Amino acid sequence: MEYQREDGNEMPLGFCMLLARDPRAMEAFTAMDRQQRSAVVEQSRAMHSREDMERFVQSLSSGNVF
Repeated sequence: MEYQREDGNEMPLGFCMLLARDPRAMEAFTAMDRQQRSAVVEQSRAMHSREDMERFVQSLSSGNVF
């Protein structure tokens, strides 16, 4: 299941939920430019388990994505 944003791009629901629960990850994500956010959303689609997605979102908090 994915969440439809106003700009038409879809984000995986699990990514949205975990991002909302991690203020540092949310701050890092919203500070990115549009191209970087799109790349992160694409990376999030490659996560195959909740644990993978949790680690991925935690990596946003610590600045380790990319």
